[in-house]
Amino acid sequence: WISAYREYMGRNNVDTSHPFFALLETADEAEYLLYLKDWFFTDPVNCGLIERLNTADSCLLKAWREKYLYFVQDLFAAQTPQEIYSVCVHSPNLTVKSKKDFPVFSNEPETVSSFLQIFKSLSFLPGKESRVFTLTRSLLLDFYRTAKYCAEKIAGEKRRTGVLDFDDLIELTDRLLSDEHPDILQTVSQRCRYVLVDEVQDNDPKLIRLVKKLCGDPKESDRLFIVGDAKQSIYLFRNADVAGFMGLQAEFPEKPVALDTSFRYTPEIISFVNELFSGVFQNQNKPWDPPYDAIHACRKDACGSVSCIQLPYDGDKSAQKIHEAEALASWIYDAVALQKRSVYQADGTLRPARFSDVAILIERRTRLPYLRPALEKYGIPYEEASGKDFYAKQETADLRNVLSAVLYPEEDVSLYGALRSPYFSVSDAELESAAHKESGTLSYRLNKYAKANPESRIAAALQDLRRWREYARHLSPSAALQRILQESEIFSLYSSVSGGTQMEGNLIKLQDILRSRSLAKPFSLQEFVALLDVSMEGDLQEGDGEPADDSGDRVKIMTVHSSKGLEYP
Repeated sequence: WISAYREYMGRNNVDTSHPFFALLETADEAEYLLYLKDWFFTDPVNCGLIERLNTADSCLLKAWREKYLYFVQDLFAAQTPQEIYSVCVHSPNLTVKSKKDFPVFSNEPETVSSFLQIFKSLSFLPGKESRVFTLTRSLLLDFYRTAKYCAEKIAGEKRRTGVLDFDDLIELTDRLLSDEHPDILQTVSQRCRYVLVDEVQDNDPKLIRLVKKLCGDPKESDRLFIVGDAKQSIYLFRNADVAGFMGLQAEFPEKPVALDTSFRYTPEIISFVNELFSGVFQNQNKPWDPPYDAIHACRKDACGSVSCIQLPYDGDKSAQKIHEAEALASWIYDAVALQKRSVYQADGTLRPARFSDVAILIERRTRLPYLRPALEKYGIPYEEASGKDFYAKQETADLRNVLSAVLYPEEDVSLYGALRSPYFSVSDAELESAAHKESGTLSYRLNKYAKANPESRIAAALQDLRRWREYARHLSPSAALQRILQESEIFSLYSSVSGGTQMEGNLIKLQDILRSRSLAKPFSLQEFVALLDVSMEGDLQEGDGEPADDSGDRVKIMTVHSSKGLEYP
């Protein structure tokens, strides 16, 4: 905690070389609190400020002066460590500012700020009077006991079932290839003349140690080859530190060979990237700061250009995202619909740009709510590259609710969700009108309303659900689902809305899932609903289905990560 405290105070520009900080390592709480008070009242800069404030009579300074001097008086009157602690942790929030009638010396603001920082942080120091520390220690102990219990239970279960997890494989291999088993290490090491480790920036210290055990010291052995890119390191949570990769690279006697030739990008794009990122990666003050190596283009005969769309920023991030999306949509519309851009084909000839030539790369899918309306505003067809949230899509949830309402009519939540879905489009107002005056299940109340209002949308919906219930009882699961989707005309509805082709594709994928399950063994609609529930509640990662529209002339939206290895146009 002492080193952490020093780091915290250092970040707040407090001189941690003062004897007070050395005293923390040896003295108890009573001693360093008494020393802190003595330091405050003997510091020449602070004493000079206090003396000048005492003699100042400007009305403009009165409130500030009295507030600070009241604190000084309270601290001076405090005799016991407990009293000193209480005054310090409740010290006022003050800043020393120079005024015409009361100029401030240049070193006074820094001195006062340093003292106040220390006073405010005393509640984080260990000691019997430190409430924050006591609470933190108690919470950490609780976390430790909980984690220890979980670790012991997991280890016991792994021993019982005879399994190893990923960490076990590394840990046990590290132990096996140790000095305790030299024969095993020698045997395994001699199996491979050379070892090449790809994506080495993702290796943690244990994996690097294993590789060095197998191949020997890189300074003395030519058996090890590594390939990696420090700028692609994303496994810090697994202790794969960039500094470790760069340290391993430095152990080789020869300089690394830069794989700096791109066979994909055009010279224009590479020139732009080199210009931009040579500035981004110019500061290499830390061991984990990788240098930037310029890229060279292999495609000397390719043509193209880079356009930058710059917008003014007014401080509103949400509004900025909307403006960026609309500017991008406008540019795409001009390029394709107004034929302001052309595409070079493989033979060097030009053709008008198509929407399918365009890919929008986003950092995160949280950008989609801004892009969708902007593209729709300009009538630009688009599709979203398959994410992994298939079971979180609204069309998946809607079908699940409809099937559950068919199979389990007394389940209120599913029935409500089904009626509100595009399958029936019953409004909240009509549902509230039908159900609020009665008691009992939602199904009971709605059936009573439907008898009294046979022409209502609710009555029609309940009639459809009863008919579909008969399909579920007498037809195969796939056939029953097919009839439900046909009679609901949901495909026609989706085809008329933005993004509907993807919704149709997801429904087709759901049909395929049910069909494939039914082919393997008897599989009911009830089991299908249960499968959807488990997949939705467990956040199962699954890609979307293929869009139903096969025209293909659509802008594609995808994350930067999912675009790796693809080429546009």
